[in-house]
Amino acid sequence: MDRIAQALKLAKEEHTIELPKARSSIGNTAPTKVESVPIKNIDIPEDFLRKQKVISSYWEEPIADAFRLLRTRILQRMSQNNWTSLGITSVEPKNGKSLTTINLGIAIAKEPGQSVIVVDTDFRRPSTHHYFGIEPEKGVEDVLLNDVPVASLLFSPGLSDFAVLPCSDKIKGGPELLKSPRMLELVTTLKRLHPNHIIIYDLPPVLIGDDAIAFSTFVDAMLLVVEDGVTQDKALKQAKELLSGVNLIGTVLNKTEDIGSNYKDYY
Repeated sequence: MDRIAQALKLAKEEHTIELPKARSSIGNTAPTKVESVPIKNIDIPEDFLRKQKVISSYWEEPIADAFRLLRTRILQRMSQNNWTSLGITSVEPKNGKSLTTINLGIAIAKEPGQSVIVVDTDFRRPSTHHYFGIEPEKGVEDVLLNDVPVASLLFSPGLSDFAVLPCSDKIKGGPELLKSPRMLELVTTLKRLHPNHIIIYDLPPVLIGDDAIAFSTFVDAMLLVVEDGVTQDKALKQAKELLSGVNLIGTVLNKTEDIGSNYKDYY
């Protein structure tokens, strides 16, 4: 219980959607200079996106319906509460949270009138850029540590109204940096630069440390990813206890076998 209590101390103060296999507390931080820089577009081969199970390459197939449903449920909750930022975490590593983050972001961006930025804040194991076959020289760590402008690092993988702020490498001292005033300043800057975007943060798993719990005070809501047939009841219960003090918008059951046989092996 000591570990749970310590994590909850850092937090501010169930719905299940099945997916196939395949508040902000803004402090008195100094404002960051706003620079108007177009988001660079990177063309990525469709067959590569399909191999990586990025949902844009499956959008006209039945497998995309699960993400359309997830999108609708998430947007309803966020609209009801005027929320514009979402943190996504998982119970344990390799539950599929990063791909879920990307695919949810793409699904939301395909909704008319919606725009999305996905930020890789899993400083322990950044992976978002790998799904697009990109090895960025700089990433969010350079914003936090070297004052590189946010706008210069955003890229769009050839998808309208969808952009990514990558983390190029594992960050030493990442858990502390994630809950630092510099991170809060970045969250604030993104909201100011992109007020009409939904900003989604890919966070470390709940049970490996206090990263996601501490960061939850910087976003409007959290989404928890669990893996069907892998996540144990005890681990899920512990994760729910750790997240009990945050706005948990829902739980995603990922990699479920309970879908059409033609598509269940993709995810």
